[in-house]
Formats: sequence, C-alpha cells, structure tokens
Amino acid sequence: EADLQASHQALEKQISIHVADLARANDQLADKVREYDEVNATVSAIGESIPFGVWIYEKSGKVRFISKSLLDLMETDLDSAASKNWWDLLPENARAAAEAAWTKCTSTNCSWDFEFQLPKSDGTFHTVMSRGVPVKNAVGKVLYYAGVQLDVSERVRISGELKAAHENLEAQIQHRTLQLNEANHKLTQELVDRLKS
Repeated sequence: EADLQASHQALEKQISIHVADLARANDQLADKVREYDEVNATVSAIGESIPFGVWIYEKSGKVRFISKSLLDLMETDLDSAASKNWWDLLPENARAAAEAAWTKCTSTNCSWDFEFQLPKSDGTFHTVMSRGVPVKNAVGKVLYYAGVQLDVSERVRISGELKAAHENLEAQIQHRTLQLNEANHKLTQELVDRLKS
C-alpha cells in the first residue's frame, strides 16, 4: 500500500510537471500570436499611411495612372504602361491569376485585394499587396478603380517565421503529450502489476 501510494504520488508529480510544461508552451504560443497580431497591425498602419505606389485602372484593366515608385518597381515607364493592361506588367507566371481575379472583382464591382510577387535585381522578390476600390459617378456607375500597392515582403517573412514557430510549438506539445501518455500508461501498468502481486 505504501509503494502504491508512492507510485501514485510520483505519477501526480510527473503529471503536474507535464501540465506546467504544456502551460508554458501555451503561454509562449499566445505571446507569439500577440506578437503576430501587433506586427500585422503595425504593418497595416504603415501601409495605409505610406503607400508604396498609387494606381488608377479602367475596369477593362487598362492603365490610367501609376505612381513613379510603382513604375520603378515594375521597371517600366508610364508611356509603356498606359498601352497595356496592368497585369501585363507583372511577371508572366502571375498574369493569368491576376487577370482572372480582376475580371471576377470588376464584374461584381467589389473592392480589390490581391497579392503578387515582383522580382528584385538580387534574385529575391517583393511581395506586393494591391488594394483598391471602384470609383463611381453620381448615379453609381463605376468609372474606374483606384488604389495603392504596398510592399508587404516583411509581413510575409514574419508571418512565415511565426507559422514555423507555431508549428514547432505544436510539435513540441504533441511530443510532450505523447511522453505524458506513455508515462501514464507505464505507471498504470505498474500499478496494475503491483495490485496483482
């Protein structure tokens, strides 16, 4: 009976240690989520106050205006851009998705929200968020779309790091839970064997 009581106390101690470990892991995960939310809020605020590039496009996709910063990013000039649809300025592998998303958006006159990548000279990419709204006349007819492009590469990088950290914490929690289950099973088996004895 004394051995059984000692085993039970040891089991309770191991369980409390594992529960404390899981609580710490959950707290770390909650901190990472809070950090992620704060970074997202900060990036959104900066993006709204400092546009990376401004654009005005016809519903058809023809370029009416693109700010110089965006033209520089796309490595073109306004004369060249004005003779094309805006998605023709994107890398070839992004054009079809951009055109399809634009057509779907403009057919319902919804707000525009789209992300794509533009290559940098060093072989890496800018991740660009394009956001805009339909500009309507007095009777509600859409005249064109106007919006901004924001470089959200840093947000994407941080989101990737946070996702990896979250997955790592989840794996650690699963591993510790498995260890706890195995310890519980061993102790239960030990108790059964002692009771049989």
